[in-house]
Amino acid sequence: MTDNDLRSISYGGHVQNPNGYDIVITDGNGHRYDHQIDSYDQVSGTFNAWIVFSPLNSTLVNSRTILYGNPQINSDPSNPGIWPAAYRAIYHLNDASDATANGFNGTDNGTAFVTGEKIGNCRYFDGTDNINVTDNAFLEPTSFTISCWFKRNGAQTDWAKIMSKGYQYPPSYSSYTFQFNRATTNNNSVVAVQVAKTDLTYFQNDSSGLDILNNTWYYLTGTYSAGGTLRL
Repeated sequence: MTDNDLRSISYGGHVQNPNGYDIVITDGNGHRYDHQIDSYDQVSGTFNAWIVFSPLNSTLVNSRTILYGNPQINSDPSNPGIWPAAYRAIYHLNDASDATANGFNGTDNGTAFVTGEKIGNCRYFDGTDNINVTDNAFLEPTSFTISCWFKRNGAQTDWAKIMSKGYQYPPSYSSYTFQFNRATTNNNSVVAVQVAKTDLTYFQNDSSGLDILNNTWYYLTGTYSAGGTLRL
């Protein structure tokens, strides 16, 4: 959301903290909702946050209130507990940190920060840089769903990775990955999801069959069940 009142006091608004920490969301009864700040721009008054709302009641008037301007609030109210335990890791890509309470923070190896993209901000990957997360068995469940937003701006090499867990080739494949499949006749790429164990005791690959166009946002989701079903 963007509002002039949400600008900081230094830029003509009413928010006291330059990081937006004093912005609070409540229900009609003043009950405070847990939230996690995604981004805040004190100059424009743009505030993006992930919020856990209570269920809406179809028989009542449901209202939400935004409070701000308390100079006594100077610590980050973001609560990683808004994400259920089923979420193993979440990366909003304002930086390389994990938004969940699990703390699987990554190391940024050369990516560039980009503002105002599909949801808040993002990172730009030029094909050689990456964000690396230390290996952990908790990030390799027997059944899982992985998803991301992405936009490419040029031709991709065969099998270029969008995101990947434990990729090493040769001799082994990643345990799971999103990748650009080989180019089609019109020089666009399709996206594939691949699942494999490092000893190749199982290996599956599923392709979208959809040409990926430049400068277009796509939301990608892959699921794998312990019974061996893979879907993209």
